[in-house]
Amino acid sequence: MNTALYIARRYFFSRNFRNVINIISGISISGVAVGSMALIVILSVFNGFEDLILSLVNAFNPDLKVTTREGKVFHMDDMPVDEINSIPGIVHYSKVIEDNALFRYEDQQHVGTIKGVDSTFLKMTPLDSLMLEGNIKIKQGHTNYGIIGQGVAYYLGIRLSNINTPVSIYVPRRNAGPSTINPMSAFNQQNVYPAGVFGVESKIDENYILVPLEIARDLYDYEDEVSALEIKISDDADSETVAAQLKSVLGPDFEIRNRIEQQQTLYKILSSEKWITFLILSLILVIATFNIIGSLTLVILDKNKDIAILYSMGASQKLIKRIFLYEGLLITFIGAISGILLGGFIAFLQQQFGLIGMGGGSFIVDAYPVKVKLMDFLAVFGVVMLIGWLTSLFPVRHISKNFLAADRRINPE
Repeated sequence: MNTALYIARRYFFSRNFRNVINIISGISISGVAVGSMALIVILSVFNGFEDLILSLVNAFNPDLKVTTREGKVFHMDDMPVDEINSIPGIVHYSKVIEDNALFRYEDQQHVGTIKGVDSTFLKMTPLDSLMLEGNIKIKQGHTNYGIIGQGVAYYLGIRLSNINTPVSIYVPRRNAGPSTINPMSAFNQQNVYPAGVFGVESKIDENYILVPLEIARDLYDYEDEVSALEIKISDDADSETVAAQLKSVLGPDFEIRNRIEQQQTLYKILSSEKWITFLILSLILVIATFNIIGSLTLVILDKNKDIAILYSMGASQKLIKRIFLYEGLLITFIGAISGILLGGFIAFLQQQFGLIGMGGGSFIVDAYPVKVKLMDFLAVFGVVMLIGWLTSLFPVRHISKNFLAADRRINPE
């Protein structure tokens, strides 16, 4: 058995410790435990929000998106449709036109993005999970409808109950010259009636209106052009394999992006926020572990006679220092394990029972979402033990060295 660890463990669990030392050691363990618990809980909440946001965004975005490398649009005549349909794993594809436009509703105006979609888009996109109010429809008979992002609806003051007021969409005409008599003649205009309001995340909600593909083509003076093909693949298909086959079919003139590549900025932001928060809480945990310095200092002062006896019996400086280093690591270990288990238990209860509600009438979830990941447990345990080890080094390296020097003066060899 490791001699230093054995002695450190006997010191730690000894009933002969003075009460003040036991109290300070308990405070040290509690500080480490609370810090570890907070790290686990907050990381789990970040995981929950990350999964929630990505699930909403992925419900709006396709599995794969095909765009041209040059220009905004491409002709459908240039697409090998039969070869695309023959690729295993592709279930549907939808033709899309996406570009900027000016929206006007009564006296309010807003600049955003229209997304012209066909009927296939409504089949392959689970819009029902994103709808806040209204219906999912873009055309009924001869009437054109629009599905409005909640941010656009807010800026324009759209009321679905006002069924007779359309949203007017304006787009500059291609190759239109200046008109001093009627400036509005330089714009194409189409009207759509609000059918429903959806919510995904702020960047999408504040910009998008979904309209029929024919309306978008009329606005931009297109014939068979599209700005993208959005592709849905089967659940058992591998997106990388399907994307590679698409690239071989379409050639170098087209770009195929999966869901992560479509939302690279969002993925980076979510990951950065999580680990920056982890770093900040780790720095707070450093302050909490300063109690270990005081606890080890009192242990060393209390055990000065033991240090002298061990040293006179031939124990090396390295061994004596290692005893108290292990003492500090034991405090850190017990605090870390206690905090991690408690944090995991709290996260589990929140995940199963939703004990803490979101408040504010959230339409998406009633309680704070959480998701427990094993990697977070390992990361928190590793960081806490590293901080505990570094904190324990300070009293061990300085105070024990002074005791050994004093022992030499009292008991010269």
